[in-house]
Amino acid sequence: MPSRVLVFGATGFTGGLICRELKAQPIDVIAAGRDEKKLNGLDPDYGKAVVDIADPPRVRQLIRRADIVVNAIGPFNLHGHGIVTAAAERGVRYLDICGEQQFIKFAFDQINPLAQKSRSLIVNSCSFESLVADLLASEICANDTEYEDISSFYHFLNSQPSIGTKLTMKLARHFPTYLLSDGDLKVTPPMAHHRDVRIAGLPELTHAGFFPFPEVLFFARRFRTRNAGSYYLFEEGQMEQVPLVAGRSPQDMERTLERFRRTRQFNPTDAERESQQFRLAVVAKVRGGERRQVVVRGKDMYNLTAKIMAQCVALLLEGRVGGHGVKTPAEAFGGKALLDVLFPRDSIQRA
Repeated sequence: MPSRVLVFGATGFTGGLICRELKAQPIDVIAAGRDEKKLNGLDPDYGKAVVDIADPPRVRQLIRRADIVVNAIGPFNLHGHGIVTAAAERGVRYLDICGEQQFIKFAFDQINPLAQKSRSLIVNSCSFESLVADLLASEICANDTEYEDISSFYHFLNSQPSIGTKLTMKLARHFPTYLLSDGDLKVTPPMAHHRDVRIAGLPELTHAGFFPFPEVLFFARRFRTRNAGSYYLFEEGQMEQVPLVAGRSPQDMERTLERFRRTRQFNPTDAERESQQFRLAVVAKVRGGERRQVVVRGKDMYNLTAKIMAQCVALLLEGRVGGHGVKTPAEAFGGKALLDVLFPRDSIQRA
């Protein structure tokens, strides 16, 4: 009997791409969503399950039928807690596409003991953000070396975020976000920290503004580093157009949500999605002066996320992933082998 992979958020933009990629494998895909009409419009080969994540008994009922749970419902700070908790209680293997630091911290702090007890495997951020950065760090960093700084730097061309990504970014300032500074995780709002940078191969991008991707927590967990951050890259002068911002209180969040609901939103078209490009660098500074870096170039970040998820599922089904508890993507899936599957050899530059 094929393994059953339950995909929450299957009718969403990224969830639909993930289901499409999973279809190529010998698995039974169960597409779960709250809109029955949208579910019925999906590929007839999928199993279908109508579920509202605000109905915990129904969520737990579906998870009991699954071998692997894939969660593509965001923002995770709002909607993720019930599903990951139910998966950890059940002892199943759980993957998500979360790009939100506070939810990742919740998983490490609250879900890990539960997953250890049930022997569940929980892997967050099996997506463009932040699996790729986590794998790249494994390329240039060693567990027995002391680092002054390990940070990731992103640059995008033709970026057209999905509706879910837009909402997640708007809500980022309503939840704690973290920068590792002098050995401590410090609450730092998006774009509240700027730095000048010099990255080999990206000479025109000299300024960086902090944006809180999960790999900050991954680097802090996996390596002996005093500082760690994740940043957007800007050309000379662009940084001056990005204002320093402060965090916003949870009480303001309802107003943000209401304004977002009142504004008509669109997902990128296939052409827009396929035209998106990125450059991602991970730079490590060894304590004492040595500097290491790796840069990867690619495109179509949403489809890349779907391919990443399909590869992670395949590794689980092949029995090539062991252990339990909450793990970072690199801890669960390793590094170079997965990178070689996801990227052409000439798209990765190591220095």
